[in-house]
Amino acid sequence: MDVIEIIKQFYFYGQENGFRKLQEGKVVRPRGSETIFNMSAISEHISLFDMLSETGCVEKYVTKQLSYFSNKLDGVGINRLTNPMEVGLSFLVKNCKEPEEMIYHALAFLQSIGLFTHRIYVRCDKELEFRRWYIKTGIPSENIYEWKNIEKFHIGKQRPTGNYSYLYYKYLNGVVPFGTIATIYRDGNYHFDVVFLCRTFSNDSRRKRINLGNFRN
Repeated sequence: MDVIEIIKQFYFYGQENGFRKLQEGKVVRPRGSETIFNMSAISEHISLFDMLSETGCVEKYVTKQLSYFSNKLDGVGINRLTNPMEVGLSFLVKNCKEPEEMIYHALAFLQSIGLFTHRIYVRCDKELEFRRWYIKTGIPSENIYEWKNIEKFHIGKQRPTGNYSYLYYKYLNGVVPFGTIATIYRDGNYHFDVVFLCRTFSNDSRRKRINLGNFRN
């Protein structure tokens, strides 16, 4: 699958499962607007998380965000995984009562584009029950590494912090990072920011990226 096919499948999966589509933000920011500080679309739609328990109802969104990283330019043409442009595919969820359900949706999308759960590896903050959630949704326990992560999930000075889990995929003799699932727990609700690096899965040979065919071997 190329980038366009993966993006189409991402939106199709999201909308088929009740996620509302959000507009992508511009890489060149309008004057006076906030800078997109990472590849997750949460930066463009941060206002959704100003009042985390405003309604108490589950809110589910699907979107993508193109990001530019000037600090990667020196690696272009040297490292085949280096690209100054990255497309982040994001699920944004507020007021989730069952975190396993969100983990399930994230993994189900990956399976829909041909990835296997037994080849996914997870590094997660042990302050939350990430390990139990991932095991319950099909990740082998031996593929999960827990540690106390000093770096917390921040979405702004006036907002609560959360916890990260990082996703990797088995490739040849190692693993390749391809996304994060971060969550904030507050007042009995979980608020999720899920982002996958679309180009990691692309088989566009012109960009010399890892392709899904190699991922399956």
